[in-house]
Amino acid sequence: MASASGVAQMVRRALLIVAAGAALHVLGAASASAQTFGSVYGDVRVRGAGVVSGGGLWFQLLGVTSPEREETCPMGAVEYQCGVIAQSKLAELAGGKFHRCDLQKFAPDPRLWGVCTQVDQGSRVPAAGAVSLNQQWVRSGWGMADPQHSDAFVADEATAKAARLGLWAAPPRAKQPPAGEIAGPVDVIDGRSIAIKGQRIFLAGIDAPELLQGCSITNFGGYQCGPFAKYWLIELAYGTDVYCKLERHDGDSRVFGLCGPADAKGAGIKAGAKSFNEQMVTDGWAVADRQQSSQYIDFEVAARNAKRGMWTGNFALPREWREGVR
Repeated sequence: MASASGVAQMVRRALLIVAAGAALHVLGAASASAQTFGSVYGDVRVRGAGVVSGGGLWFQLLGVTSPEREETCPMGAVEYQCGVIAQSKLAELAGGKFHRCDLQKFAPDPRLWGVCTQVDQGSRVPAAGAVSLNQQWVRSGWGMADPQHSDAFVADEATAKAARLGLWAAPPRAKQPPAGEIAGPVDVIDGRSIAIKGQRIFLAGIDAPELLQGCSITNFGGYQCGPFAKYWLIELAYGTDVYCKLERHDGDSRVFGLCGPADAKGAGIKAGAKSFNEQMVTDGWAVADRQQSSQYIDFEVAARNAKRGMWTGNFALPREWREGVR
């Protein structure tokens, strides 16, 4: 008889395969080591800075990144929308082509990572000498090597830099390693991340729906809960400077923070104010990220019992939604 964990894994595999749909097909699933996640076949759609989707899954392109969509870069005395251009170039390289994307996980990082290569749609075999989408993007100069989990494209970045291609025609600002805290005006990216002084910060200990994620309400139907979560965070964050106490997590290059309205000196969260992390979960537009912390579980339970925010209906947990559960 299969164990409870074995049954759960089989159910999860079935959900992933169903979610793939007719256009893309999920092959394989997570292994016991949680390193190899299988492959998806079909089109690749750009969702963010090195973030793409395929087969109902969202994943990071392994070994590459780019400026965030909202970021600008200096070109002489002017600024240009380097983030938008970089992601548009990735969409151009991927568009209209049939890809195989081989997926992996790197514990304790919870994200999926993939290398995508164009293949023949019938035979599903790559052409001789085929170059991965990851490598093409870096070679164009509009993608940057990200050696967090793979240094495979560092040499390609050096070649693009030497030729002053793409981003390297006027190099983007070097990002400084974040200090232990930061404060200032905020840009809200989505329901779980903000930017202060160009630094993207993920709200620690919580997770929120992606901008394209749908939820449903009984007797009402579906709605886009991702934008609702973003708008809720905008309501909390705008009109005030924001303070974040920053933290890093092992095996994860992202910057996380405990964030909230800044006090008069920008040296902490305003006295009596709740952190955005807590408030988003309390209001039902985010959930506790149990892989990071148990700190917000009680707030999630209270929101669920009171049917606040997303809890007025049904939804897939954001982490599961990115992995194909709909």
